[in-house]
Amino acid sequence: MGEKADNESKALRRVKKKYYKMIIRRLPYEMTEEELLEKLSPLPPHERFWFRKAEDYLEDDAFPYAFIVIDDFDVAAKFQRTFNGQLFADSDGNESTVIVEKAANQDYSKEPLKPKPGVTPITEGLYWICSIFGRS
Repeated sequence: MGEKADNESKALRRVKKKYYKMIIRRLPYEMTEEELLEKLSPLPPHERFWFRKAEDYLEDDAFPYAFIVIDDFDVAAKFQRTFNGQLFADSDGNESTVIVEKAANQDYSKEPLKPKPGVTPITEGLYWICSIFGRS
């Protein structure tokens, strides 16, 4: 009996909950998380939402982006249909046509990542800075 219960619990652990991680790309350069949430409100029921601001070192390719993890296919599809191709503007008047699509990598951390103490971001490293300015 104990072996059967162990096999059943292993089978249950193998069953993963289905979810859809959507990426919201090409947001206006100066858009903040608060501005985006205002445009997307009310957000559909979701497991996690996170926002990343534009990285200046990407120059012309610098756009903020966000992810939302939705556990219902129909809700995810409706979210995509509603916002994909919409023209969003930030508080500075910068405009951009937003792209909403299923993220290529569907994995995500249940908890937001925290920076490790003593670890410097690559963009602040001397090797990175020198490579941008063409110095060795």
